[in-house]
Amino acid sequence: MNLIQTLKTYLLICMSIGMLAVASCKKQDKATPKPIETVDEEIPIPILKLYLSSLIGIDTAELAYNQQTTYFQWRGVNQITREKLSFSYKLNNKAK
Repeated sequence: MNLIQTLKTYLLICMSIGMLAVASCKKQDKATPKPIETVDEEIPIPILKLYLSSLIGIDTAELAYNQQTTYFQWRGVNQITREKLSFSYKLNNKAK
């Protein structure tokens, strides 16, 4: 009986320490994400072509912009929209 009483006491102490450890943990302050900016000013097509060219490593002469679909194309295949490329361009230029 003495052994059981000792185990109960030991278990009670361990649980108390565990509860204290959990209760004393502070919530980590997570950085609140900045709101995503909308594309408020249009970046000229030649600048975006140059930017896309530098990203994928092809000549700007091989890129075309389709005004109806707003996609940049390479060899007739849609690659990325103007809005997404402008957003990427702005993010990349903010970091510099």
